[in-house]
Amino acid sequence: MDLTTFGIDNGFVEAKLRGYRSTFLDKKQYTDLKNFNSLEEVYSFLSTETDYGQYIDLNNVSINALKMMLKKKLADEINYIEMNCMKELA
Repeated sequence: MDLTTFGIDNGFVEAKLRGYRSTFLDKKQYTDLKNFNSLEEVYSFLSTETDYGQYIDLNNVSINALKMMLKKKLADEINYIEMNCMKELA
């Protein structure tokens, strides 16, 4: 791969991936999560303090619902990247 032309075809996708990487929970957020006493607190934190907010349904508070919502966010991001990749990268 020629690095002088990489950005032409794949620069947008690389930038989106870097952006997605910056939304991972950091050490402080993990520490905060460990200190919560209820699932409602976890939901509230994820919906307000992270990029998971649009996927969190505060009316359906359960472990299984949380797992499904988090998987959906990941799947949506992967699908978005795949749709925007050039043939070779996809």
